[in-house]
Amino acid sequence: MIPSLPRPAWLRTGTVARRLPPSDPTGARQDLNSLRKHVEEQIREVRQTIWNLRSPTLNERGLAGAIEHAGDRVAEETSAAFTFSIIGTERPCAPAVEEQLLRIAQEALFNASRHSDASVVRAELEYDERGVTLRIIDNGVGFDVDASGPESDHFGLTHMRERAGLAGGHVDVISAKGSGTQVVATFPTNRMGAV
Repeated sequence: MIPSLPRPAWLRTGTVARRLPPSDPTGARQDLNSLRKHVEEQIREVRQTIWNLRSPTLNERGLAGAIEHAGDRVAEETSAAFTFSIIGTERPCAPAVEEQLLRIAQEALFNASRHSDASVVRAELEYDERGVTLRIIDNGVGFDVDASGPESDHFGLTHMRERAGLAGGHVDVISAKGSGTQVVATFPTNRMGAV
């Protein structure tokens, strides 16, 4: 017999809405706030689960191949030309570093394809004595990185920075309106062999 699982919060929203008496706005507000908190918790759990999954493309193609594959998809879906290069001698990184580099590359490439109106998108992986650096560079419309508000989150900057932090690296975003965008993710040598 298959065990029953709790119904997801989004399935219970109708139940909550039906039982809300129209004459009790305070109770309705409390119930909806409780439901909102529950849904946000589930979203965080799902996001963490997704973040913990290793990309099958990474397993099949390796880091460089997976980033190049993601860039080729950008070129197929847009009119932008895509180029990829490796600078220095390629060497293996810790699985956690490779995973986060790929996810950051995918996010930055997605942004370039959807928001930048770029004609050229370039990806670079640079290996040197300091570590490994990923650069995603486009010649698109750019944006104000320092602008407060939802625009920064719209481009996934928070997620890219969180991803880098998970594996001991950091992300810098260089952009200005009319000047394209450069996403730079750097992981120092002491993180490259860490698990």
